[in-house]
Amino acid sequence: MSGRRASARVLWARRLLAALALSVALSVASCAPTPTRDAGVTMDAAPPPDAARPDAQADVEGHEVWTLLVRYARFPEMPPTGSREVAGMDLDQRVTTSTSDALGCHVVDWVAPARYLATAGVDNQSPLILTAIRALNDAVDFNADLLASFARGRALHAIRISRIGHPIDDGGVDVAVFRVEPTAALALEPAVIDGRSLMLLAAGQTFRIHPESLIEGRPRTELRGASLRGGYLHTPGGSFSLRIPASDGGTLHIELSGLRIAGRASETRLEAGLMTGHVRREDVPATIESLNVEPPVDTATVEAIAEQLADLDLDSDGFCEGISIALEIDAVAATLVTP
Repeated sequence: MSGRRASARVLWARRLLAALALSVALSVASCAPTPTRDAGVTMDAAPPPDAARPDAQADVEGHEVWTLLVRYARFPEMPPTGSREVAGMDLDQRVTTSTSDALGCHVVDWVAPARYLATAGVDNQSPLILTAIRALNDAVDFNADLLASFARGRALHAIRISRIGHPIDDGGVDVAVFRVEPTAALALEPAVIDGRSLMLLAAGQTFRIHPESLIEGRPRTELRGASLRGGYLHTPGGSFSLRIPASDGGTLHIELSGLRIAGRASETRLEAGLMTGHVRREDVPATIESLNVEPPVDTATVEAIAEQLADLDLDSDGFCEGISIALEIDAVAATLVTP
């Protein structure tokens, strides 16, 4: 290895670790006293709006199916100084308020904005992940790339909610996630998401399920035993492979475990939606490699990245091996056809 190339790698490593250290410091410094729930309160445990209605527990076996195309997705960014609001869910059933809390992997949790039920104990390292990626390649903007990809018919996914017996309260629905492709030229329409005026894919279009999303005719990603409570969807965990085309020609490849989806759902839309989960530390090298960074990042730097980002002890062994991720999503009604 030439001295110039070695120096370039050292520079990348220092830039990256400095950026991460600064982001962590800002994250902790912005922690203002806010009301928090007791440890162990999770998004699933929080009563959704209208859950206290008399018929809230009246589950009815049904056969209705809703198909919703994800037309908007966004990784939350670092919040303004003084704010602890970041969208996401409580994945470890713990509210961590101090970096001295080893059980919380020394990572202070966020609080979700009101539109995401103001959940305490939010686990979501997406803001720091974005910081790390920008330190590696400051030309990459995955949030912009996501929207551009959707408009071009790339990186599209659909959510199918089935076995619906009641559109508001049903504790026994199933959810499947498919990678899909357009069957015709795509139409866009104006939409407002979180106060932002955007041009997004219009409702009512038809898409074809990608063969990779099926195993012997069944969905590769199934989340059985999900629930609708007060019109709010909650799913159990699953797994999912997320690929995001980047404007520089690379592709961010994330193997997402513990996939959970939530949001206010109806037959026409999923609003204030969330797609959350975690990546394992051992999968980080492949994720970094997928960015095609030049010069390549050395193994020691990748391990340092993973160590700083890890915020979940997945098996209660005292080792933090999981890195939480959450995407804000919005979806509209669509039709699916098989390959």
